[in-house]
Amino acid sequence: MGDDQGGGPQDAGVDLPEDLLGQCHGVPLALADLSSLWCTRRARLGPVAYQERLRVPWVWWLLLVVLVVSLAAAVLAYVPIELGGVVVGLIAVALGVVLFSYGHAAVRVAGDTLWVGRYRLEGEWIDSAEALHGEDAATAVGVGADQRDFLHTRPYVKDLVRVKLADPADPHPHWLVSSRRATDLAAAITDIAKGQR
Repeated sequence: MGDDQGGGPQDAGVDLPEDLLGQCHGVPLALADLSSLWCTRRARLGPVAYQERLRVPWVWWLLLVVLVVSLAAAVLAYVPIELGGVVVGLIAVALGVVLFSYGHAAVRVAGDTLWVGRYRLEGEWIDSAEALHGEDAATAVGVGADQRDFLHTRPYVKDLVRVKLADPADPHPHWLVSSRRATDLAAAITDIAKGQR
């Protein structure tokens, strides 16, 4: 089936014709460079049932621009323009990278696994999932919060999904995951959950 390291698509349980096992979009994996890594990872993930990026709203980017302009006005009033320009430029780039990475978190249900950012949870450890909207979502992360829950929430996304775990040894009884399409995400998670099979 493959080597013992289990890195190729043939080891992921993906049924591909033999002539495509070493290719990605028709390009041999050895020649595809970065796309080969993407294709191999994509094959290991399995079919994607749900995918979403929790991007920050455009208003946050506008606020970043206002902050940088205000900072530039304050800094450039007291230091030479060359030094001030470098300082403001570095701060603007750093804040832009932080904002981009904060809003780049992905939520994905692929194969039998829930991926939330860099964290993953296989379906065998999921009991159930329910979508929480509006006040119910606010209560779940506010006054009704369980401090043991694993949180992957964003303040600009009002709905979330509560994933109940089927592992009694896990210190987190639930995962709370922000989603703009909480009902769709909960349905996709329910499809892979142990408790629903």
